Amino acid sequence: MRGIIWIRIAACLGWWLSPAAITSMASVACGDGGAVVFSDEQGKLRVTVFAEPVPPRVGPLDLSLLLQDKASLEVTEDYRATVTLICEDDATVDAITMPLDRATATNQLFRAALLNVPVSGTWQVTLKIEGTADATLSFAFQLVIAPPQPRIRDL
Repeated sequence: MRGIIWIRIAACLGWWLSPAAITSMASVACGDGGAVVFSDEQGKLRVTVFAEPVPPRVGPLDLSLLLQDKASLEVTEDYRATVTLICEDDATVDAITMPLDRATATNQLFRAALLNVPVSGTWQVTLKIEGTADATLSFAFQLVIAPPQPRIRDL
């Protein structure tokens, strides 16, 4: 009986230390504001969007924005930003639009919005940035929202 238990433990450790398992564990880049879900450059600026929880799920969703000068990577501070989410899988779900601000952000380099996402599926995210030297910028990307965690996980 003890031999069977040790074989099972060895098999689990063997999988956990396998290259496939290590690769799957290292595939998400996380920062202070969650996982990077979007990064792009436009004009003189670099935009990076983080999402928490990882992966993004139904319920509270923290989207954080980091805006930097593309050349120097200095954080840009003087701008206004708004995020809009539209559910692509269900047209009956209302769009969600919120400003991103420092008051909501856990890291003061970011602007953030705390959203409540009602359904899982693919959402179109549009980010509008105003007040920069490049005038008004707009970025769009898709964000897959996973189903909610089972309630037992909250305990």
